[in-house]
Amino acid sequence: NGNNACWGSTVVGLDEGDGWLRVPLEGSSRLLPFKLDGTWVLLCLETQIIGLWWIEDCTNQFRITKTPRGQLRFDWWVEGDWLFCTLRPQSQWLEGELVIAE
Repeated sequence: NGNNACWGSTVVGLDEGDGWLRVPLEGSSRLLPFKLDGTWVLLCLETQIIGLWWIEDCTNQFRITKTPRGQLRFDWWVEGDWLFCTLRPQSQWLEGELVIAE
């Protein structure tokens, strides 16, 4: 009927971190379990981090983009303008750099 994911099909969704994948469908969304009765039924083929992001209870929009040199960049929308920083592995951080961490 178009509302079910067929076995062997590919879907795109958001890993909720609680064992469920949220898949957009016709203006709303559906949840698919990663496991059924302890058996994996969903496999992750690719992880996409580039794009727009929202953090719950936060009014600012975030996005991750790729620079022309192939570096990942974290951008956030603040008071009508995009601010950004380059994302690098911790092993590449330089002394004295501003580090924003949780």
